[in-house]
Amino acid sequence: MMGGIRLGWMIDIAMVFDKASNAELLMQKVLKVNPSFNKEIIIAVGWSSRFMSKEKQHQLSNWQSLFAPFPNIKLFFEQHNTQVRHRWIAFNNIWYLPGMLNKIKGIWYQLFSSPEYMVNYFETTIKKRPFFSYLKRLKNRNI
Repeated sequence: MMGGIRLGWMIDIAMVFDKASNAELLMQKVLKVNPSFNKEIIIAVGWSSRFMSKEKQHQLSNWQSLFAPFPNIKLFFEQHNTQVRHRWIAFNNIWYLPGMLNKIKGIWYQLFSSPEYMVNYFETTIKKRPFFSYLKRLKNRNI
């Protein structure tokens, strides 16, 4: 949904396939989970296959023609403005939550995150100035 994939995710995917006894059978099962995202799954597994053992890469050779080429390494070092897209995805997910109370809670936590999140991402001590930390976060998100 964000239009990208993290290196850690690719390594996690590779590790899951490496632990499987039959990578091709696992691939077939994964593609049955949510067929509407099969294209994205195939791309992610294809990129992740670079981190798999040679045996698992060989087991996935039937899928090789569907794998997208690995992107140029420069792409991983470019900055992308994903803030607006992330916000849209978060509020879109909240919109489809069941129940009005869940929607209200979802919006509340988007606007006012947990103290642990604030300390980690805004490098502030929430105990000293919680109100100002939340104002800083709201300002930075341009909500």
